[in-house]
Amino acid sequence: MLKYEIHPDYPEIEEIIPILQETFSNSGTTIYKIRNEVKIIDFNGKKLCIKSFGKPNIINYFVYSFIRASKAKRSYKNALTFLKHGISTPQPLGYAEYYNKKGFLVNSYYISIYEAHDFSMEGVFQKQPADKISIIRQFAEFVYKKIHKQGFLHLDFGGNNILVKNNNGIYEFSIIDLNRLKSNKIISVKEGLYNLKRLNGDPDDIALLSSNYAEVRGSDPTEAALLSSRFRDNYHRNRAFRRWLFKPVKKFFMVK
Repeated sequence: MLKYEIHPDYPEIEEIIPILQETFSNSGTTIYKIRNEVKIIDFNGKKLCIKSFGKPNIINYFVYSFIRASKAKRSYKNALTFLKHGISTPQPLGYAEYYNKKGFLVNSYYISIYEAHDFSMEGVFQKQPADKISIIRQFAEFVYKKIHKQGFLHLDFGGNNILVKNNNGIYEFSIIDLNRLKSNKIISVKEGLYNLKRLNGDPDDIALLSSNYAEVRGSDPTEAALLSSRFRDNYHRNRAFRRWLFKPVKKFFMVK
């Protein structure tokens, strides 16, 4: 069984749906592959970015089949929401879900236009471009004014999920990987800083980001830098512990 939705402005994309699984397996260029896989595929004159979501564990296998929307569907819907609120994200084109005869979700794909960019925020932090300080300051303003002020929290807000384009020194930011998103809430300074904990810059870069974020919000920059450092240290410590704790049982709960 197949369920899908295509953006009404791009009806031609529907042509890929019957051959999506085969096309994804046999063509395109892989740009990311760990648990999920992302490929760039040329189709009907468009450069598509297609994300195939990995098999869920046995609990989510049931949840995504009968209770909760799939990651592909949520990615599509959340991207539409971001665009509606003036937050840049690659143009969403649709999603597809493939189910077995028993009604369980087997594969799901999210389809968007591939968006060219100069680097990601991960690249800013790791490669140290000459105008790094300006980029970080502009990014801090973007995060508050475009995302947090409108009540959104991206729950996978890591540097690789933030694309950056240089427009003559004015930096444009585009957000990807939107399947985990909270919305419609008032976000405090503390919550906003906590949302930055996944960013992997050196301490000085994170302090610069946090203090500029606080300044944009009219809060104390020194206190914000200290708080952000604590959030980040705790996040990485807890993440390492969870990986150690659950690694022995993780494979057992994966769907074969």
